[in-house]
Formats: sequence, C-alpha cells, structure tokens
Amino acid sequence: MNSAEKLDYIYNLVTRFVSPPTATNALGFQKTPQPDIVYIGECAGHPWYKMTDSGDAGRTPVEFNFLAGHLTDLEIRQKKSSDYGDRLKLRIQINCGKENYSLVSGLSTYFSRAVVSGLCSLGESFDFAKTVIGIEASTGDKGKVILPTLYVSPNSGTWVKVKSEASLLSDDSDMTTAVNDVLRPRLKRE
Repeated sequence: MNSAEKLDYIYNLVTRFVSPPTATNALGFQKTPQPDIVYIGECAGHPWYKMTDSGDAGRTPVEFNFLAGHLTDLEIRQKKSSDYGDRLKLRIQINCGKENYSLVSGLSTYFSRAVVSGLCSLGESFDFAKTVIGIEASTGDKGKVILPTLYVSPNSGTWVKVKSEASLLSDDSDMTTAVNDVLRPRLKRE
C-alpha cells in the first residue's frame, strides 16, 4: 500500500466514525466545550503529545501521526515562561466532528512556519469551511525538529499534498502578519 492509499484508508476510517456536531448534542447541562490541547514536540518517538497535571512527567504521546479536520482558527498567544522569558505560541484549531483539537507549537519553530506557509499557499479563494485539512507530523533529526506535511481533501477520499516553504516566513513578524492579516480573515469569512 503506497502513501496515498494509506492516507485514503485513514481518511475513510475517520469519516466513517466522525459525524458533524448537531444541535441536540448541545442541549442540557454539560462541561464547557474545550478542545483537546496537543503540543508539538517529540515524546517517546512520537511527534506530538498531550499533558496531564503532572508536569513534564505527565506527557502522553499521541500515537497517530496524522490529524484530519476542518481548520477553524489560528491564533498567536503569548506564553509566560520563567526560564526563557515570554514566548509566542501558535494555536491551530481543528474541528474533527465530535472532537476539537488545539495544536500548540512555538511560533518560530519549523513546524509552525511550514504549516502557516502551506496554508498561505492555498490562495485567496480556498474554502477552509468545505475542505478537510490533514496534517502529518514526523520527527526529524534526533527528534529535535518536527516536520509537518500538509494535505487538503477537496473531495472525499482524495488527498493532495500542499507545497510549503518554511523559509519564506523568516521571523516572528512575518508569521504574525501571515496569521493575523492573511489567514484569520479568510477563516472568519467562512
């Protein structure tokens, strides 16, 4: 089975079990909906992980390397860090039907730059609301770099790889402009 066939297989599995949320899901008392927060970084050989309340010892790797869903928002947040001062983080919000995920990565990381560059390359007329986005993550050299591959699925079962040039976004101001002035307005008009 080649890479494209594997991705088609994964997509068909995901879409078979995930349905869009309905109004009846939101009725009655319940917890406030919060996305699952997934951090980009090597953990036990996997490219992303979730945190528990136990600090670094509470990292739980996410065993799958591919996430598919509808991109709903991108935002840049400032995170306070006692060791390194303030750091900027990119949050990528993805709706996967019954689950929502918030991918968190440092703004200046290769992962963030490659994803934002790929999303920008899709063009002004790209319809984020109707097209499924796939992000495949893999660990690079000695696990220090997480390498993303971005895909779009304009019709069910077909994945198209998106060209991405992380080097086009050379600093945090380029990233901020790409996210706030280019991509977020496109997402908000959907």
